[in-house]
Amino acid sequence: MNMFVVGTTNPTTEGQPETEASSMEARLRDRLSQLREEFANGQSQLLQAEARVRDLRETLLRISGAIQVLSEELGESQEG
Repeated sequence: MNMFVVGTTNPTTEGQPETEASSMEARLRDRLSQLREEFANGQSQLLQAEARVRDLRETLLRISGAIQVLSEELGESQEG
């Protein structure tokens, strides 16, 4: 009775021993998980940045309006 398994391969890999193929698959799955996490973090950061841009635009619009009102009150031209 032979107690050694020789040349066991995974049919989805080209001649790689099963342990090597499963190790590679585990590494690929880990990397995929990392990339998905990084992508989600990036999306979250992008949403935060877009919200910040929107808030800054609103602030600048309010400041611009205040400048215009004060300039008109002081009788200045709109160039300054």
